[in-house]
Amino acid sequence: LSLYLSLQLTWGLYKLIALNVEYCGEDRLKYLLFTLVLLTACSQSKTPEQFVVEAQKHIANGELNSAIIELKNALLEAPRNERANLLLAEVYFAQKDYVSAESRARKVNISSREFARAQALIAKSLVYQGKYAEVEGIATGGESSEYQAEILAARGLAFLQKGQVEKAKMLIDSATSAAPGSAYTSLAQARYLAGISNYEAAREFLSSFLADNPD
Repeated sequence: LSLYLSLQLTWGLYKLIALNVEYCGEDRLKYLLFTLVLLTACSQSKTPEQFVVEAQKHIANGELNSAIIELKNALLEAPRNERANLLLAEVYFAQKDYVSAESRARKVNISSREFARAQALIAKSLVYQGKYAEVEGIATGGESSEYQAEILAARGLAFLQKGQVEKAKMLIDSATSAAPGSAYTSLAQARYLAGISNYEAAREFLSSFLADNPD
């Protein structure tokens, strides 16, 4: 039930009890009160975690706009919910709203286990916005992971756009070696090859990646 409808029904039930209390037997009154308790419980808002779970279901089904609604509801209840902020950032990124993706990903705290994932999303969003100088400031940290590799790849693409080809090659090669199954690092490698006009090698690299990673 929607909150508005639940409140309307609750008010109606209150009036029903008030009108009939002197004519009802004890059992009838107990039944009405029990119904009122259940209805009031139904009117309560979902928890932030429940909103996030619903959002994940929508994301799995490709229903991104519905996921955004659920995640915003979660953040209304808990503005600092890192899981909700990160998922919302990823949905915005999937919709190519890179400004909003960056903004939401920056809300993930440095102490969070998801910090590297958020940093990778920030770096990729900055590349798409053309903010190459800012990408260079994204730290990769000491722990090796696919997200750290994506940050290296994003920094490599930033250098490539600025014409610093050797630095770009070093970073992107490191990224693809660290995470050979990553779609983003592989795309960065192909973009590097195309950027130095080696289009055939870029095509072959992408073809090989898709063959090895059909999903």
